[in-house]
Amino acid sequence: MSQSHTENIYKKLEADYCKFKSKNIVTQLKQNYSDKLFRFLLAMFKKNINIQPHNVTLREKRDSFLIELKEATIDSNLIQKIVNLQKLCICAEKIYDIIKINLSDLPISKKPPEIQCWAVIRRAQAEISILKAETTKHLESAGRELKLFDVSSAYLENKNGEPYSPDMVITKTVDYLSLSLKMIGFNYKLNSGNFTVIPDMVDVEKEDIKDAEIIFYNSILWSSLERSVETCLLFDYELNEYNSTNLPNGLENSGLQTFYEFNLTKDEFIRLDYISNERLYSKLAHNFMEALYKYNVHKTVDNKLTKLTNINSGYSITTSEFPAYAALLETLCLSDENMLIFGLTLREWVRCYSALERLAQISEKKEVFTSTSLNAYLQLVGISSDKSKLFIDFASFNNESRDLYDSPLLKMKSGDYLFCSIGYFSPSISNIILSKFSSLKVDLSQKGFGFEKEIHEMLSDLKMNHQHFKFKRENEEYEYDSIVVLDDKVFVLECKNTNLSGGSVSKAFKKKTFLIDTANQVIRLADGLKKYQDVFTDKFGLDINDFKIIPVIVNNLPFSLPGKYYGVYVTDFSALSKILRNSHINGIKIKNDYGSLTSTNHPLHKLWENDTLQASDLIKQFEKPIQLNEFFESTVVKRHTLPISDSIAFGIECLEGDIGQLMEYRRERMNILL
Repeated sequence: MSQSHTENIYKKLEADYCKFKSKNIVTQLKQNYSDKLFRFLLAMFKKNINIQPHNVTLREKRDSFLIELKEATIDSNLIQKIVNLQKLCICAEKIYDIIKINLSDLPISKKPPEIQCWAVIRRAQAEISILKAETTKHLESAGRELKLFDVSSAYLENKNGEPYSPDMVITKTVDYLSLSLKMIGFNYKLNSGNFTVIPDMVDVEKEDIKDAEIIFYNSILWSSLERSVETCLLFDYELNEYNSTNLPNGLENSGLQTFYEFNLTKDEFIRLDYISNERLYSKLAHNFMEALYKYNVHKTVDNKLTKLTNINSGYSITTSEFPAYAALLETLCLSDENMLIFGLTLREWVRCYSALERLAQISEKKEVFTSTSLNAYLQLVGISSDKSKLFIDFASFNNESRDLYDSPLLKMKSGDYLFCSIGYFSPSISNIILSKFSSLKVDLSQKGFGFEKEIHEMLSDLKMNHQHFKFKRENEEYEYDSIVVLDDKVFVLECKNTNLSGGSVSKAFKKKTFLIDTANQVIRLADGLKKYQDVFTDKFGLDINDFKIIPVIVNNLPFSLPGKYYGVYVTDFSALSKILRNSHINGIKIKNDYGSLTSTNHPLHKLWENDTLQASDLIKQFEKPIQLNEFFESTVVKRHTLPISDSIAFGIECLEGDIGQLMEYRRERMNILL
């Protein structure tokens, strides 16, 4: 059977699966069962089509379909996979149904969509207003006491004296308002074309805003359930179901009749993915501070907006604009600053979102804008009319938008826009733009994102013995991004310029799959050096048999794994460049001298054993990346119980950052600088 014929068969099987048609798949199970068919079905079991939150008819069709598949095979492993999937589908949909009943029973749910929309909007705005007041009060107090500025000083304390992050409160409020608007949009068909079009502004009663708080809670339930189910599908986790006779420890006297438990901590990759996102946010914050103290960019802000029509004038619209641009240039390894990314240069993306940040400062007085006024505002700060219209569309919320961070403009029925500024209290513009690029599926490997070039230039500057080349033998091509010879080791570096997950479960799973595929790719390249030894001799004048080959994946964004992953090391440009260039990791002490920021470096951690870099130093770093330490120390397993009725609840055991531990770790590190 030809490869193309086989591919066509599996395309048809996939189409049948998505429609829950069993006949052809059952035939294959009975007559042509193979490892490939098993892998195909496992891949299909991971798809969201299996879960039907709304469509009862499709649920019944899927249930019959899975029963037929189970009866058509004798493979016990496959049967167990089907049983686990059936259990997950049925239990998750029971929870979805209860949440929908909770929402439909609310008095506000009987009211028109305009009341529902504006009640949840006003509820979110009230939450952020309280947070603003608490944060301002805290920072005013901290400013008089702290000698050093550190992001940990922005943590607040709740009534119990426990620390919490205002950024986390903002994120949750943004997430759940985004989801609430999507739910209302789905129920009332508010999507028009590419946009969610909300009703025009109306006044809402206090009772409606109080009901909106319950909508928020059920949005939390829905979002948490959705994420947990997706994690189970993709990472093969199982859902545990308990009744009143065998409830888990701590819930014996809860009065619950049914409890569903999601344990989402089994796969270490999820923890490392979480850490990679936290590292990126930390790196961007570091780059922001570095730009502040190196260039005093706060002095470039043109508050009157009279010098910004030329985007390259050297003036900025906010303090964070230039640091965000510098951080993104470094993070994305963008070699062509004029490159268009979905119609705008990176500089224009930063200016547009920075313009929204400034607009947020006055949005309490004015929150609704015409398309004409938004366009004119963006032109005033250096964006052309055509590109202004393009950005407004990109920043407008729709059902496919990730959230109201990168899509904060809500189009109204009148054609005007509500600028939903709740996420722009203290925004990270670089994070928002990376999120938008991820949503738009920007290909970071395309020409213009010069990650490999950045690696080559760094290795050349450091006068390291390296080469990059490709060769072809026996109809097979081998292309090496970079080979580095150090001591008795040959490091085969495979450079990968890709996005992080940003907290998305599906993107985390794609990242895992991508790394496994890349590991196989770089192992093949390492084997190529052994198989065709003359190539290495020709390039380096050395005998490959005198060296141990070390395959390494180098990510552009901060994503490192400890030890070998499927036979290769996984590091990133930030970690690699740090150890290649520096014998120590330094802490930075920043002083504010009458409005001018200065800094001094202080060694915190030794990276090299001796005065010069050795191969053993690199391997030690790859085995246990120092950059992960503070996040390993402060990442803990937490258990959350979420009631959905008086007698039913579900629980999530997951990995989270422990703010108290992180603050303590950083406080100890900062004390070295005092």
